[in-house]
Amino acid sequence: MKSLAQTTSDLLVQILAQVHSTQEQFAAASRDLVERKRGVSGLLAQQEESFGSFRAQFQEQRGQFETLYRRILAFASSLDAQVQNVSPLVQLHDIVVQELENLAWVHGDVLDDLKAAALAKAKDAEARVSDRLGVEHRVAETRKRLTTTTELRVWEAAAAGAGVTATPVDRPAAFELF
Repeated sequence: MKSLAQTTSDLLVQILAQVHSTQEQFAAASRDLVERKRGVSGLLAQQEESFGSFRAQFQEQRGQFETLYRRILAFASSLDAQVQNVSPLVQLHDIVVQELENLAWVHGDVLDDLKAAALAKAKDAEARVSDRLGVEHRVAETRKRLTTTTELRVWEAAAAGAGVTATPVDRPAAFELF
């Protein structure tokens, strides 16, 4: 029995040592978990703070982006309105330039005719009648180059001033677009 008591006592010492070792391991594990929990909590707090900062910046940027977008739309709308206002002026400018070019061509034709008439001045009445018919033909031919009502009015006035009857002008009732 003594041997049994000794064995039991030895086993009890071993069990107590094992329990104590296990308790120390659990305590160490518990401390480690508490330490890790603090680290994770700190990391979560940092992440939450960073996310809050990011979210605030995003909200601020979103407002700035929306403001910028509205300004761009307003600028585009203003630009469109300005283009709409300028468009008729540009069209009118193009028409006037075309009229001036056409009248310059006609002016050149008239100068050519005057030069030809001066060089080949008619000496008798029959030649003068022939010249007159030639001028009326030239007036009719030149008139074909003119495209706008303004050009045609100028040409009719010039022809009438020279004593030449110009072909009547068919004027459109609507505004001329080019």
